[in-house]
Amino acid sequence: MSNILYQVMKNINIEELDDSDKEELLLLFNLSMNTLLINQIAFIFSDLKFQKAVPYIIEKINQKELLGNNGSLVYALENLDVKDHIFSIVQMICRQEYESRLIAYGIVQQYANRIPESTKLAALEFLEKCKAPLQTELETGENSKLHFIEKTIELLS
Repeated sequence: MSNILYQVMKNINIEELDDSDKEELLLLFNLSMNTLLINQIAFIFSDLKFQKAVPYIIEKINQKELLGNNGSLVYALENLDVKDHIFSIVQMICRQEYESRLIAYGIVQQYANRIPESTKLAALEFLEKCKAPLQTELETGENSKLHFIEKTIELLS
């Protein structure tokens, strides 16, 4: 059934969606664990600039079941206003896999000059805590978790 729903979602004309349709999609997004369906709905939200979906997308990104399979969800955030959720985006740099980290870092770059000082300080403190245990790991090269953390610290400092 989910694959049929996915096909239906791919063919939706988003210009015809009204507010109640968006709310129904948000409900389906929250209930589904089918990654194809979740990703397609997130892209619809992104294309619609449906800001109400931002915290729900972030919540879905952070679900353990989707770790390593959530890059499309992070990508969907690029088209939405996430200025009030920058700390959550910074957390993704520490907690997510490569693709999601890369996209999250790009989002932080977009907002770097507009991040409130208090959020920057909290983010820097969080990044330093994440960085400490990673400095003893073997994976310290370019594109490693440590690399992204150090680049984000540099960006926010």
